[in-house]
Amino acid sequence: MRQQHQLQPFESYLESGLQLHTEEDGAVLWIVFNRPDKMNAVNWKLSTALQSICVAFPVLGFGPGPLWVVVFAGNGRNFSAGLDFTGSDKEVTDVPGPQGLTQATIACVHGPLTGLGLATALSCDVRIASPTFRCSIGANRLGLSGGDIGLSYLLRSLCGSSNANVLMMTHRWMDAGKALRTGLVSEVVEESEAEGEEKGVLREAGRVMARDMLQLTRPGLLYTKQLVLMTESNAILQAAIIAEDAVQMATAGEPEAQAYGAAFRGKITKGRPPPKL
Repeated sequence: MRQQHQLQPFESYLESGLQLHTEEDGAVLWIVFNRPDKMNAVNWKLSTALQSICVAFPVLGFGPGPLWVVVFAGNGRNFSAGLDFTGSDKEVTDVPGPQGLTQATIACVHGPLTGLGLATALSCDVRIASPTFRCSIGANRLGLSGGDIGLSYLLRSLCGSSNANVLMMTHRWMDAGKALRTGLVSEVVEESEAEGEEKGVLREAGRVMARDMLQLTRPGLLYTKQLVLMTESNAILQAAIIAEDAVQMATAGEPEAQAYGAAFRGKITKGRPPPKL
């Protein structure tokens, strides 16, 4: 069983790249990725902070706290581009995120999502996207397996095996339109021409969804979430993550994968975006 603790003051998470605030008299907590200069890529510090926050949620869910709903979002041009390959030498060894939380969870996603950023969004109960949303697998661009951080389970359960296999077995991207058609997201907000305005529309859609969830009684919503967790079989997700870790370790030891990954990392660290595939 995970060790549980209380949340720290919200300001203490700013240095780690997270903005937290509550709405609806504390019933809704917003967790916003705030490393826009790094496309909200997750480094060790952010990962550790997010994990500590999520560990506190079970206490708040059925305890005296008022928290019902958690909304994830991102500042800047996207939600999260996955792992940060620049900066700290410390590796992200644990997968933080909303899976297993007792609260209802919403992800407001925009821009390109890969790897850990995509897994975080797919672990939420509801995903609302902007027209700029698109997603792809990050690990296979590093010469590794396309199944990573639970994506082999999450993608197949959400958008079907064929669509999931295309993402995992190629470098293709899925855009917002196809994500809506396949059920990967539940809603795509209207297009907005003004920069920053689209994100405002997206977050307002997240607020509306959270308010709709608050129309249930608190026990009704939280026990519904318990049923969701049981029927989605969180144990299978955890087993998939363990299997994926083993496969990635084996793949990473292959010379071809090492050379492929080194070339891709070199493009990132030199500040050049990878070629569009």
